[in-house]
Amino acid sequence: IYIASSELPHITLGQTVSVRADGLATTLHGRIRWISDKAEFTPKTILTEDTRAALVFAAKVAVANPDGKLKIGMPVTITVKKVK
Repeated sequence: IYIASSELPHITLGQTVSVRADGLATTLHGRIRWISDKAEFTPKTILTEDTRAALVFAAKVAVANPDGKLKIGMPVTITVKKVK
């Protein structure tokens, strides 16, 4: 995933996130396992006019997938509750 630089102070390693994949009726849960220490410009795959020059930090989310419902490349929506 990519985290906007403005949201980074509210995200922590090990934090629980909700994962919703297109086409799945259930919400899965995961944890943030890695956050890059270097910012980068918004990747072209999520480029919009509003975020063209935005800096983001790459992050990895580990999700239990015992039934094999998630597949590599599936679009998902990650919901993260901000830590205060």
